[in-house]
Amino acid sequence: MFDHQLQVFEEGIHPARYDIHHLYSMTGIAARNVYFYIQRGLLPHSIGSGPAARYTYEHVVRLLALKKLKKRGMTLREIRVFLDGSTVRELHRIADGANPQEIIRDVRRILHRPPGSPPPGEEPYTCVNIAEGIELLVGAAHVPRAAVRLRELVEAITSILDA
Repeated sequence: MFDHQLQVFEEGIHPARYDIHHLYSMTGIAARNVYFYIQRGLLPHSIGSGPAARYTYEHVVRLLALKKLKKRGMTLREIRVFLDGSTVRELHRIADGANPQEIIRDVRRILHRPPGSPPPGEEPYTCVNIAEGIELLVGAAHVPRAAVRLRELVEAITSILDA
């Protein structure tokens, strides 16, 4: 069932067909938690509000992935970066049981900085060490995607520079 919904989602059809009760039956996550996650920016807002509020397949996949990431001990801040930096297909794989451990490590590597470093948002760029003598400055808008795709960035840059 979920594979078909992923295909429909990727074809650009985003029907908001689920109400809050459907979300609970599909994910096991209570309505109050869904509302909390929306407030925290972990989920997009519903289509409509109140009893008429509807949710898309993306909401379902993000909730399922979020549930798995919480079980792995990630903080909500780390989960938000993970979710924001991932495509629905990547989140679908996590929700389906793929092991996100390497990506979790990369997200933490970028988010958890040495003592004395300014927190993200207080500086225009985040410095990511790629290899000895190679650093990448990443703007705040791109940190989530860079954190999730760090291994690809390292491979590409070291390949280009023959490092």
